[in-house]
Amino acid sequence: MARRIDEDDDDPSSSEDAALVRALRSAGAIPFCRTNCAQLCLSFGAGNPVYGTTRHPDDPSRTPGGSSCGEGALVAAGGSVLGIGK
Repeated sequence: MARRIDEDDDDPSSSEDAALVRALRSAGAIPFCRTNCAQLCLSFGAGNPVYGTTRHPDDPSRTPGGSSCGEGALVAAGGSVLGIGK
């Protein structure tokens, strides 16, 4: 069961892995980061008021767009070989 996120909580991360992350870990994967996503994950844009706009790694005047924009930028920059989406 995931923890409730409170306003005063310094670490809003879940107390347990999602089923997909558990399966990937059991197969030997090492999850190493969380990436930015569009606000509400319902936008063609690539940003949110908390972390700002995600920029395309090859052309900062553009954005990767979509709800998994940060993940797309990470994979495009060669920072990861795959992503699991939002």
